[in-house]
Amino acid sequence: MDRKQQEVAAVVYLSVNDGSDTRINKEVDSLSRVAQVHFVGVQQEAGDRDFVKERAASVQFVRGRRRSPVTAVRLVQLARVVAGRVHPRSVHVVNEDLALLMTPLLWRQRNVVVDVFDSLFLRRSFPKPVASLLRRWVYGMASCVLVTDAERAGLMPEGVRRKLRILENFPYAVREPVERVRSEGPLRIFAGGTLNRARGLTFLRGLLDEGDAVEAVMAGWLYDEEARDLSRHPKVRFHGTVGQREAMKLAADADFILCLYEPSNRNNIHASPNKVYDAIQAGTPVIINREARVSRFVEEQGLGLVVDRYGANDYAGVLRRLREVRRRFQAPEELRRRCTWEAIEHRLLEAHGLTGCERVGFGRSA
Repeated sequence: MDRKQQEVAAVVYLSVNDGSDTRINKEVDSLSRVAQVHFVGVQQEAGDRDFVKERAASVQFVRGRRRSPVTAVRLVQLARVVAGRVHPRSVHVVNEDLALLMTPLLWRQRNVVVDVFDSLFLRRSFPKPVASLLRRWVYGMASCVLVTDAERAGLMPEGVRRKLRILENFPYAVREPVERVRSEGPLRIFAGGTLNRARGLTFLRGLLDEGDAVEAVMAGWLYDEEARDLSRHPKVRFHGTVGQREAMKLAADADFILCLYEPSNRNNIHASPNKVYDAIQAGTPVIINREARVSRFVEEQGLGLVVDRYGANDYAGVLRRLREVRRRFQAPEELRRRCTWEAIEHRLLEAHGLTGCERVGFGRSA
C-alpha cells in the first residue's frame, strides 16, 4: 500500500452478509472511492463468491451459519481485531441487532453509522420497557442512523430523529433507453434477493402450475426448503447469488419482478424493497401485495400489478391481469432519472464525514 493510500481515512464495515447484498455492495463501492473500507462479514459456505474484494482495502470473513452464537462471538472478535489494526475514522454497522452485538467495539468509536435495512424492532416484539431500553442503547451509540424511506423514518423514536438520514434502496442508473420487446409467449417472472416462503414463492409456484403460461428466473439466497424446491422446478432457471448489475439484467429481460411480502410483521408491512426501484430502472413492472405499504406508491405511479392480498390464489385471473399490464407498461421517465443511487450516495458519505475527501480510486467510478 503506497503512502497516499495510507493517509486515506479508514472505515470498518460490519455485516452478517458476504457483500452480495445489493445495498451493501453499493455502499462499499461508494465509500471505497474516498476511504479505505475494511469489510468484516460472514460467509456461510467456503465456496461463496467474494463480491467486495476488488473495492475494499481488506476483506475478512467468519465462516459459519449466520444465526449461530459461535459465529456471532467470532464475528465480534474479528471486528475488534480489524478495528484495532486500522483505527477507523468511522464504523458502519448493518441493522440494530448487529450493533447491539458489537457494543464492545462501538462504544469507543468516534463515529458510528447504524444502517437499518430490516429493523429488529419491527421484526420482533419486545415488552415495552425492554424495547425502550434496547433502542436507547443502540441509537445512543450511533452518530447517524440510516433508514430506507420516509415511512421508516416516521416509525423511529422521537429522540432519534436528529440522527436520521434517509438513504433509499435506489439502484445504479441505467443509462440506455428501456425498450420492452417481450409482448408474446410465456410470462417471465424474476424472483431475486431473499428467496423464501414469506416472499411469495407459493404464489409463484401457483402461477407456474397454470400450464405453459408462465416461466421463472430466480437469483439470490435460498433461505428455506420451499425456495430450494422451487429452484429445481422444470420451468425455473436458477442463477445462484448474483451482483446488482447482473440482477438488473435478469430483471430487464423479464416481464415482471416478484415483490410479495407476507404481512406477518411490521418489517414486512413497511418494507422498502429495492425491487420497486429496480423496476423503474429496468423498465419491468412488479407484482406486489396490497398489505405492503409501498404498494400505494406502485399503484399511484403505475409500476405494476397490485394483488389484493398476499395469499391470493386466483391464478387464472391474475394471469389475465398480468398480460394486460405487460402490453401497456412503461416506466415513468421522471422517476427513472430521479431514483438512482448516484443521486443519493452523497448522503452516505456525509454520514461518515467523508464529503470533500479526495477520490482515491478504489471504486467503480475511478
